Amino acid sequence: EGEYGIIAAYNGGMSSTEILPKLLLSPSIGAFAKSFAFFAITTSFLGVSLSLWDFLKDAFHTSGEKVPLFRLASATFIPPIILMWQFPRIVFNALEFAGTFGVIILLVLMPALMVWSGRYVLKLPSDRYRVGGGKPALLFVIGVSLLLIASEFANRLGG
Repeated sequence: EGEYGIIAAYNGGMSSTEILPKLLLSPSIGAFAKSFAFFAITTSFLGVSLSLWDFLKDAFHTSGEKVPLFRLASATFIPPIILMWQFPRIVFNALEFAGTFGVIILLVLMPALMVWSGRYVLKLPSDRYRVGGGKPALLFVIGVSLLLIASEFANRLGG
């Protein structure tokens, strides 16, 4: 609540690293928060860049010759830089998108589909521990996850 409350900060376009030192009355907290945010984004960028570098290296390496370094570096770094210049908030939108859909897909839908595949498609032996509920429980989990995904899509499209 108040001048530096969450709602007022959101409506005023302030970031959390701006309101935190004002709330806690400590400029060192703000410096720490900004440093933490910088290093979190930098390490994330490096991890994704290295993964993309390896992926593109494998993709371009089709006939046995080495991939030119400039071509590989250009394909890895130029498209993200152009996107960042054109759409400054794209990182936050991507994080929000991944946080919503990624969590639902990776932590709810995929495990249920893997269990379904193991039990009913591949017919793996059930000599180990097994969670009960059978097909109805799996169908319920799959249905709820699909409903959550559809709801989130509708929310994003319809506002």
